[in-house]
Amino acid sequence: MQGNPQRPPVTVERLLVDGVEVDPEGAPRLAPGVERLELHYAAMSYVAPTAVRYRYRLEGFDRGWNEAGNMRRAHYTNLPPGDYVFRVVASNNDGVWNMEGASLHFTLLPRWHQTWWVRGLALLALAGLVVLGVRLRLRAARIRERELTREVALRTEALREANERLRRIAASDALTGIPNRGEFNRRLREAWNDHANRDAPLAVLLVDVDDFKAYNDSYGHLGGDTALVAVANRLADMVGPGEGLVARYGGEEFAVLLRDCDAEAALERAQRMVAGIRACAMPHRASSVGDAVTVSIGAASVRPADGASPDDLLRSADAALYRAKADGRDRALPAGEAPPIVLPF
Repeated sequence: MQGNPQRPPVTVERLLVDGVEVDPEGAPRLAPGVERLELHYAAMSYVAPTAVRYRYRLEGFDRGWNEAGNMRRAHYTNLPPGDYVFRVVASNNDGVWNMEGASLHFTLLPRWHQTWWVRGLALLALAGLVVLGVRLRLRAARIRERELTREVALRTEALREANERLRRIAASDALTGIPNRGEFNRRLREAWNDHANRDAPLAVLLVDVDDFKAYNDSYGHLGGDTALVAVANRLADMVGPGEGLVARYGGEEFAVLLRDCDAEAALERAQRMVAGIRACAMPHRASSVGDAVTVSIGAASVRPADGASPDDLLRSADAALYRAKADGRDRALPAGEAPPIVLPF
């Protein structure tokens, strides 16, 4: 029995858009918003027409051929906007395919917001927003960085000031407010090194309030504190900025550091201080010297470059102070003078 070699010709007969028939000729352009497309096709075969088989594909949407069997229509829903080509091929009852088939070109127009220029503008706007966002974040980061830098600077300054206050508190005498013994010793060491390098004289005066225990017993501890503050202030007033410093050395004793001061100048300064305290005329009814508060001072000066030590200087001043008190108080004596001779009875 002879087979059927005839390839069945195929046509696309109808195009229905949302149920409304559209002329398929001339690559129709379909309005935006199409939800359902229906395409009808047919193949002419006079030998066993019911045995005709179909395949179709929508270029731009389908990845491959759809086997339709003897179905003569295809359905598509919610296609995105774009250009499409619908192709359909058919085979006869002996499986001979007409691969040329038939085709239909059509275009689904986009809604306004789906157009390329709107999308382009949207992309530009998005890019602008991204750039703006980045700039705003960078600006915020810079502002935050400046705030953090300022905050760190403020906290650093506050910490520095707090440390300075603590240092001053640690270096100051709680009663008189002038430097304490520890600060005096530190400043003495600093000045010692400086004067040793310059081969300059450095002087120390040790000052003791005469008969202070008797003053406390007579005027009470509050009165004694008031007298110590007054003596400290008067001594400090007599040492100018850059000349040295006055410190409370312990109890009723004060120490004076004088820069670039030789023995003669040190004794002269000490004598002026004795006179200055006497001139304050602070009453002292229990004094063995007179009726006012007085001080005794030992003065010593060395050149640190000559090989002495700070302790040597302090010992010399202390020995001079001892002699000044032994000689009757209310006076200043230099280091190096022989102590008074006390004959036994």
